[in-house]
Amino acid sequence: MIFKRLVVVLFVLFVAVNLKTAMAKPYAYNDSLCNIAYQRIFSLKFDSAKSVIALERKLSPENVYVEYLENMMDALSVFISEDEALLDSLEENISGRVDKIEKLPDSNPYKKMMLANINLQWALARTKFEQFFTAALEINRAYRYISENVKEFPGFVPNLNTMGILHIMVGLVPDQYGWILSILSMEGTIEQGRNEIYKAMNIGFSQKEWAYLKPESLFYIGYIEMNLSSNLSALDRIMPYLENEPLDNLLMDYLKVRIFMRTGKNDKALEILKVTDTLSGYYPFYYLDYLHGECRLRQLNPDAVIYYNKFLNRFNGLLYIKDAWYKKALLAWLFRDIEGYYANLDSVLRHGTAIVDADKIAQERAEDKAVPPNRGLLEVRFLFDGGYYRKALERLDEINVNALMPDEQLEYYYRFGRIYHKTGDYEKALRYYGITINRKGESMRYFAPNAALKSGQIYESQHRYKEALKFYEKCLDMDFDEYYNSIRAKAKDGVERVKLAAQSS
Repeated sequence: MIFKRLVVVLFVLFVAVNLKTAMAKPYAYNDSLCNIAYQRIFSLKFDSAKSVIALERKLSPENVYVEYLENMMDALSVFISEDEALLDSLEENISGRVDKIEKLPDSNPYKKMMLANINLQWALARTKFEQFFTAALEINRAYRYISENVKEFPGFVPNLNTMGILHIMVGLVPDQYGWILSILSMEGTIEQGRNEIYKAMNIGFSQKEWAYLKPESLFYIGYIEMNLSSNLSALDRIMPYLENEPLDNLLMDYLKVRIFMRTGKNDKALEILKVTDTLSGYYPFYYLDYLHGECRLRQLNPDAVIYYNKFLNRFNGLLYIKDAWYKKALLAWLFRDIEGYYANLDSVLRHGTAIVDADKIAQERAEDKAVPPNRGLLEVRFLFDGGYYRKALERLDEINVNALMPDEQLEYYYRFGRIYHKTGDYEKALRYYGITINRKGESMRYFAPNAALKSGQIYESQHRYKEALKFYEKCLDMDFDEYYNSIRAKAKDGVERVKLAAQSS
């Protein structure tokens, strides 16, 4: 289903709150209290936010913005907890809130924007539980609301974030489903949506009137670049802004950790996680325990199991359960606990769901117990992911490629390419990526398609757009079953980007 692949990338929809609504004053508002409530919701300080909202409702009973704030809090709670019973209980509030917002006059530019965002928030929550039909209706409804708002209020800056996210969603839909978008008259591209959100962020930083958009747009664009961009320099441009954010906003802390992990700065990610471990008074965000385990694993530190266990013991949701058990199995294998390895593989099969790529791969590996991973390549993989490139290369040099199985040989050459790519030796990187691509054969592993994607990235960075396009398209033409959604989304985005760059050069 097309919505399944959008879940992780579009987590950002849940912070689609527009504080400027309060300033439009369709009724009596206390701007200061709305501002405080917004900041606390954005930081996941829900109990504190509820107290502020209660005071605002007492002082300004007709303030419909508090309905919007409460909706965002409910949607975030469902998304983070992955609790379907919670969804069932909270969705009863949606219609009442929508009715109150619909009473705003059509001359108010915030009316349809709020209605669009409410639909987006709940659509994304439903995708966690594979309620795709209802989610599709809500996404289509959101697109209608915001499209009308853009036509009626073309200079209204908050339209940019909502429209930008929807254009990215449309751009992520696979080509084979394009006919559905045509029937629904929905159109847009990833690059178009990215540009709209960047524009909103730049306006927020340059114009006091729209300054409230800064954290919102920054979170959007950081998450989008992290998940879709092949060019990590985009994340380097964003990090100075993020690093100025205090370490008491769990959403921003989460984004910082993910970006540091993505860019091979494992030790910096751990510094933040050590702080978040000590925070209290926040809505439970147990996924941070999982990320802490991931960071420790990249150090080859056996203490990683402590954080995977915390995640598994405290989180009652759906996603990354199988992967956490699988990572425990790999830890056991690395430290030669053979019994623990197979016991954890059995737990992979008994727990969690196979919805996201990481869990699907964990399930497949657990079913394939006859072929344990090569320890040396496993160490190289984790060291590389953590940004420990010198150690990874040293370990790779110790491995005898002739003693490896065909898929392991494919990974061996791929790992050389990735290390040389990260250390700036593009000539060697392209050579090893080429070997990986040429040796793909019937392998369904992700090494060859990702090598093609990364080759495209190198050529794009050199403004060699013809070669970049060739490798992005080569990636899209390959048949594979690991990290399929994310790799193809990045390749598709790359095709759009280099075509535009070639036209303007």
